This record gives sequence, structure tokens and C-alpha cells, in this order.
Amino acid sequence: AGQHIAFIAPPTDGYFQIFRMPLAGGSAVQVTRDPSHKTQPAWSPDGRTIAFTVWSYEAQCWSITP
Repeated sequence: AGQHIAFIAPPTDGYFQIFRMPLAGGSAVQVTRDPSHKTQPAWSPDGRTIAFTVWSYEAQCWSITP
């Protein structure tokens, strides 16, 4: 746990997606790819799963194990 940071950024498709990057440096890895905006990434306490919300007119909560 605590080895990566999760953040949002717009890749070339224009939708805000979740990325992870090692705290020690290195390349960012895109971990979501569907056509919807993501926001508020948060790691689970064990560092294995990222929870996030999908930005739309409906409230949704998702998690992903990268």
C-alpha cells in the first residue's frame, strides 16, 4: 500500500479517466477507458482497489483493481 498515486486526466478521447503512477517516479498508466468522465479517485486501505465516481446526471460509485 502507498506505492502509487491515483489521479484524473483527459487522455486523447477527451473523457476524464483514472490514471495511476508510482510515487517513486515513472510513467502514468491509464486504468479506465470507457466514454464517461471519472472523478474523486481514492485508494482502498489495502492499496489494491481504486474507488471513484462517474460524472453524469446520475450518481454512481465504482471501484477497480488495477
